[in-house]
Amino acid sequence: QKTVSEVQTRWKKLNTDLAIKCNEFEHCLNEWEQFENECNKIKDWLNTKESVCTDLISTNNDSLKRPESLTKCKELQQELDTFTTQVSDLYRISDRLMKNMNP
Repeated sequence: QKTVSEVQTRWKKLNTDLAIKCNEFEHCLNEWEQFENECNKIKDWLNTKESVCTDLISTNNDSLKRPESLTKCKELQQELDTFTTQVSDLYRISDRLMKNMNP
């Protein structure tokens, strides 16, 4: 009788522990998906802005295009400020993910 009771107690604990681990794993998967999505957004933005920068470099010596280039540079700087925040968010997500990884 005692052994059956012990096995049942252990089984209940195992079920509880497994439910906790599954919940933690699901939370990590959600954070990983969020990390990937944010990372892809940033990569897409960088790829788009790389062509803008290339255009700015190519028109650097053209005095007629300087006002337009200056405007583009200012817009790019404002966007970069916004994306700096998103990159910081990405670092925070990665820090949380790393805490949940076992060596």
